[in-house]
Amino acid sequence: LILLQPSVALLYQQYQGCLVAALDTYPLDKRCSELNHLFQELPLKELQHYLPTVLEHVFGFGANLGWGLQSIQHGQPGFDTIRYFLGPEGPLLRLVYRLLSDVGLKYDFPVSCLPPDAQRSLSAGPVPPFWAAKIPSYPAAGVGSQGPTTLQLNAFELYMFHFAYLVVNPSQLGSPHQQLPVLMEVAGSEGLRATGRAMECLYVALLQDYLH
Repeated sequence: LILLQPSVALLYQQYQGCLVAALDTYPLDKRCSELNHLFQELPLKELQHYLPTVLEHVFGFGANLGWGLQSIQHGQPGFDTIRYFLGPEGPLLRLVYRLLSDVGLKYDFPVSCLPPDAQRSLSAGPVPPFWAAKIPSYPAAGVGSQGPTTLQLNAFELYMFHFAYLVVNPSQLGSPHQQLPVLMEVAGSEGLRATGRAMECLYVALLQDYLH
């Protein structure tokens, strides 16, 4: 057993190197195939730790630039591949669903990344039931003028919070990004139809996939 440990550690280092390459180095369509391969090869316990890293790279969070989902237009190379990869039946959400089998698995998400109204409701109190279930050690964590600083989310919630935060993330500035809040409202409004290149971006296509 002792002799096998270095080999196991080396194997995981190789997987981690492959993960970094899949997230940042390859063209976007190849990233999807490489990540899909890793999702099938890595043990689920390892994938638990890698999920936040994958989401932060895909959607752009912290120092990560993201894949530019708001800039990729229909007809451009990689559009269909990435749409499937991130789609409701795609490899990434299939992994997320697998991780839901561990009901105790939670991930931190900063309260500072929530919309202003949600931040105020958490700091002013009483905390709405929807948020209370996601606050560690509530109600003790909700006591005080500042309120909680993090939420604890399951894998699916973490995915959707990252997806939604892309719309308001100040590091994702640019013309397509500035139009996204309006596009989300239009895309989710029954009977409305918008035209133009902005409505053909990958982010809006994914939003429509999730809503149907």
